[in-house]
Amino acid sequence: MLVLLALYTITIGFAMRAVFAAKDRFGVLLAVGLVAMLAFHVVVNIGMTIGIMPITGIPLPFMSYGGSALMTDYIAVGSCSTSCCRKTSWCSAIRRCAAAETVS
Repeated sequence: MLVLLALYTITIGFAMRAVFAAKDRFGVLLAVGLVAMLAFHVVVNIGMTIGIMPITGIPLPFMSYGGSALMTDYIAVGSCSTSCCRKTSWCSAIRRCAAAETVS
């Protein structure tokens, strides 16, 4: 159990680093949303397990048996890592695509 908590802490810590490494507002908001989603799911599941919160249907990230929850977690982490590793901001990339479409 402690190993799992340590892994969740490391994952949330790396996501917080992505918040500060993001180059534009969209990347920051995306990373903050991921941190909030993961932290909320972990806290609620721990609370349910130790009996201080009511039992709900929120899945434990990366551990629950469910295709849609697992895919959502993977997509969220992938989007977060993409937003902090981009060399240009999302807005400038969208502008370049729009300009290329109007030229051709």
